[in-house]
Amino acid sequence: MTSTSGLGSYALSPLQWNLLHDLIEVLKLFELLTDLFSKPDVPLIVDVYPLLTKLERSLNALQDDTPSPAGLNGQEIDHELTDPVFRVAAQASLFMVEKYRPLLNECDYYSISILMCPDRKAKWFTKANGFPTGFGRKVVKRAQEIFNACY
Repeated sequence: MTSTSGLGSYALSPLQWNLLHDLIEVLKLFELLTDLFSKPDVPLIVDVYPLLTKLERSLNALQDDTPSPAGLNGQEIDHELTDPVFRVAAQASLFMVEKYRPLLNECDYYSISILMCPDRKAKWFTKANGFPTGFGRKVVKRAQEIFNACY
């Protein structure tokens, strides 16, 4: 069909088809975030840190070319990605995550909301989630300081 209409030169090569299929897998990492932020209701403040942490883990795995954890929506991400372009894109995305993480750390509301969340609490602030040892105790102490200052 493309050759008869003069569009044959625009047909994807087998390599390009493989890249396209890999791109679809990579974009699954962002599917839940896109859905959440496209709705008229915004995500709860308590969900911001965990979503960013899951995205960061998945991007690190993609950058390091290691099997990634399940995507943000729980879907398993196919790990047959070998083209370096995906690792470079993951690194660029990680730069953006690294730009926003300090901003989250500056605002007490994000960490205190996790502290107050019944299924997370201070135990959520672990090395596995990207926090230094003792960060949970610092959040508890900061929450107590804010409470004492206000009440």
